[in-house]
Amino acid sequence: MQRTKALLSSLVVCCLAALTSCDQLEQSIRDTKKPVPENFGSNSSTNSNALSATTVTTHTVTAPELIEAYFEQHKNSTAVIDDSAVMQIIEAQLKSNGSERNNEALLALIRKQLKQMHSSENHVRNTLTNYVENAGKLDAIQAELQNLPPFKGKKLMMYRGIYMNKSSGDWIIHISIQDPDKPENVDRYTYKDGKWEDPQPEQSPSPDELSEYTSPLSNFKFSAAFNVYAVAVQKAKTIEGAAPVESIHYYYRKGGRSEWNVYIRGARNRYQLYFDKAGNFVKMDKR
Repeated sequence: MQRTKALLSSLVVCCLAALTSCDQLEQSIRDTKKPVPENFGSNSSTNSNALSATTVTTHTVTAPELIEAYFEQHKNSTAVIDDSAVMQIIEAQLKSNGSERNNEALLALIRKQLKQMHSSENHVRNTLTNYVENAGKLDAIQAELQNLPPFKGKKLMMYRGIYMNKSSGDWIIHISIQDPDKPENVDRYTYKDGKWEDPQPEQSPSPDELSEYTSPLSNFKFSAAFNVYAVAVQKAKTIEGAAPVESIHYYYRKGGRSEWNVYIRGARNRYQLYFDKAGNFVKMDKR
């Protein structure tokens, strides 16, 4: 969040500076110092991405200050702050300016810089595919699963566990769920590209397997993976030639025993990290 805020604030400052040649200097400064309209943000189609009027109507602000205020207001939010939200803020401010020529030039520069930032910084996409670094997003993904039309209001049973892995730069979640309407069936659900995909049928387990390896989804939190991943990344830094951490496993085992596992391959040895159900580190073994 802090890195994104700094990049965007710097971006606007640089773009404003690019407009200060000759007769544009005086007009640009005058433009960006005009007050924000009283109804700023009130007509946004997405309230979570709109800056409330009370945040900015008490003083005259510049475009960089608008971005600073926006990030301050949303610093504890788990929602994704994307380019469209930032552009909405800037465009709303510029609508009150007197120079259409300068406005269009500024917006064009900002869009160009955002595009370059995406390609050069491996910018996080709107789907927030690095969600293992965001506990709130993980909980939101779990809530989305529970609220899928076939599941809403029903008790969900997870079968055997959950698997998170990184593929082509994006994290993907795989989980097997017992069909609440046909308990003899189990389906695999995959969260990819910001949404839950249609379920895929799995081979039906035996009644004994279903009894031994199913657990209420409500007793488990996706967000435990946040700490598992963070600790695993730090442990990998202590291992010579360690490969990046790109998979996380949660196992629900026979007898109700459950744990998170992360496997790390080093240049000389392989390691297995163990975490309890809540994501607390237990131990690391050489394999």
